[in-house]
Amino acid sequence: MLLFNKNEKARKILDEGLGRIRQGDRQGGLEKLNAAIQTAPKFAPALVARAQLMAEAGRPDQALGDIDQVIEVEPDIASHYFFRGLCQRVLNRPNKAIADFDQCLRLEPDHSEAVLEISSLLVRQERLEEALPFLDRAVELKPDDVGGRLTRARALIALRQPERALDDVGVVGKQQPHSIEALRLGARALLMLRQYNEAVTLARRALQLIEAEVRPDNKSEVAQINLEYAQALDRAGQAKDALVTATRAVTMDPTNNEALFFRGAMLQSQGRSPEAMEDYSELLHRCPGWVPVLINRAGCYLDRGQAQRALSDASAALTKAPDQPIALFNRARAQIHVGDWMAAGADLTGLLERFPKDPAIWLERARVWHAAGRPDECADDRYEAVKRDAKMQHEPLEPVKGGRFITSVEGLRHLFAPV
Repeated sequence: MLLFNKNEKARKILDEGLGRIRQGDRQGGLEKLNAAIQTAPKFAPALVARAQLMAEAGRPDQALGDIDQVIEVEPDIASHYFFRGLCQRVLNRPNKAIADFDQCLRLEPDHSEAVLEISSLLVRQERLEEALPFLDRAVELKPDDVGGRLTRARALIALRQPERALDDVGVVGKQQPHSIEALRLGARALLMLRQYNEAVTLARRALQLIEAEVRPDNKSEVAQINLEYAQALDRAGQAKDALVTATRAVTMDPTNNEALFFRGAMLQSQGRSPEAMEDYSELLHRCPGWVPVLINRAGCYLDRGQAQRALSDASAALTKAPDQPIALFNRARAQIHVGDWMAAGADLTGLLERFPKDPAIWLERARVWHAAGRPDECADDRYEAVKRDAKMQHEPLEPVKGGRFITSVEGLRHLFAPV
């Protein structure tokens, strides 16, 4: 009876406080809420009201203290955990926030806001496999929500599920035909599916839409979409147009390192190594030790016959990323240039451990053993190469061009994976 009386008295004070807050007197309202809680320290409605007031005032730490007490009194109310999760998120405690949102969903499985919050937090932490069931649930609860569809499409692309991503992009496209983000995601998914011309169409459309409203505050975004269009053009076999578009991206946003790297790669692929090296040198000045740049610059040095510099770059790349096959291949090439046959053989052995079915690598190592005066190992490797590709029987073993071997780049194409 005493507790009942205290709660009734606290409720009256709470109502007065809420009335003051509605009238704009937040300080007076807070004083009343404090008085209600002083009257009945475990009176949940007053604690919730004060927690909400503290959160609105930008004091989530104080709100957290009140909501903790509320959960002790009412542990089975989903909204309490949702509110505490919001406070934890604002306080940059993502794991605690995720735990609270998860508990909210255990108590109320259809709490759509909790689904969105937990999926968003997991995506930010790049825990995409964990996020995907929640993203699926969010779309199930709100199938027409554009934001939910786009978020799931981004996650699906990162998880290499482009077909499902295209489904989401298609739904968004029907609702918002001029959605630049949907067009960009669609182009990325199509590239993954090797539908290059279709990807070019979507990327071009995204670029047309964004260029129609270029502003000083969105030039970086316009530059990024130019880059994405350039990448699609390259994959579609339109290398010259890709280079022009990549250059436009760099011009619009000189700080875009990804665009500068792509332009360097395009220049290199078109035999313009000196210009490519200018881009690579600038990137290494900005980002010392960036592995993809070191790998590509090593290739440029090799094309120019500067084996020692190529060896330095390739070795630096392997120190940071030992699992990059193209870096290993470039180092082997550099060692062949300088006539270090045993070191080249060791690197080619490393490649064969990863790609034992590739006849070009077997043949390359056979040439190294031939140059090193190891006929038995040469014969064995030549046999392995021919066994995998009969045409290898007609390839020469002797080094040419001052120590450079004839290397089948097409045979080693799989080494040039994105890094």
